[in-house]
Amino acid sequence: MTNYEQVNDSTQFSRRTFLKMLGIGGAGVAIGASGVGSMWSFKSMFNTPEDPEKDAYEFYGKVQPGITTPTQKTCNFVALDLKSKDRDAIKAMFKKWTVMADRMMDGDTVGKTSNNPLMPPVDTGESIGLGASKLTITFGISKSLMKKIGLSSKIPDAFKDLPHFPNDQLIDDYSDGDIMIQACSNDSQVSFHAVHNLVRPFRDIVKVRWAQSGFISAKGKETPRNLMAFKDGTINPRKSNQLKDYVFINTDGRNMELIVLSDVFKYTLKRGIVLHWKNKRLHLVASDIVAHR
Repeated sequence: MTNYEQVNDSTQFSRRTFLKMLGIGGAGVAIGASGVGSMWSFKSMFNTPEDPEKDAYEFYGKVQPGITTPTQKTCNFVALDLKSKDRDAIKAMFKKWTVMADRMMDGDTVGKTSNNPLMPPVDTGESIGLGASKLTITFGISKSLMKKIGLSSKIPDAFKDLPHFPNDQLIDDYSDGDIMIQACSNDSQVSFHAVHNLVRPFRDIVKVRWAQSGFISAKGKETPRNLMAFKDGTINPRKSNQLKDYVFINTDGRNMELIVLSDVFKYTLKRGIVLHWKNKRLHLVASDIVAHR
């Protein structure tokens, strides 16, 4: 997770930046072929400046929230596998997720509270009183989902697996998934509550494949410093033309009508033994990371 930084039009994007832009597709329109349609987006398509007085973001718009919005402090990320191939049930789940995500991004519970103490609560309640905390919820789907529900012919050209990279040590238990949900906010409990309550009612349709939480510590628009004490130098595009060129999928190619104003997402989990790095000579660490403190 890195802060959005202002960059020139001539900026050359690094391999690290490129990797952050490949992988699971935004769910907004790709699943439209099964009738769900473009449901998740953000009102302001590109320019979404930080507003310190605004605690909640809009859910509906031209692109999904959590893509062009400024980086929040915490993130909860979950990859799900389908337990059912019932397209009607999956369609209904996404429609309910739309309503639930809209409510939670507004700082509300996922549904009306039941007054019956003998029934499980509609909302688990851990975010009550915490506000929206600038929560954004982003959904994505993968090729595997489209294949499972009979949409192989609709898979866009942009949905390509990454090639093998040197020193890759991929772990199956932390790879892939049919559906991705990313919840980011300025309160870790709000982020946790979002993914928890989205998955909870649909355990007969989906199961958790893997999950990951994360955080950053940065003031304002400063580049955050990671746990190895180095600032993350990734430059995220912010200007409209850069977002169109490097984040959102162009409309050229096969089946691109399904993913207009969608993006392609790639998640990389890197395991680092912090104590090992902290006990190395500083110049050697800087050489390995190709950065300076």
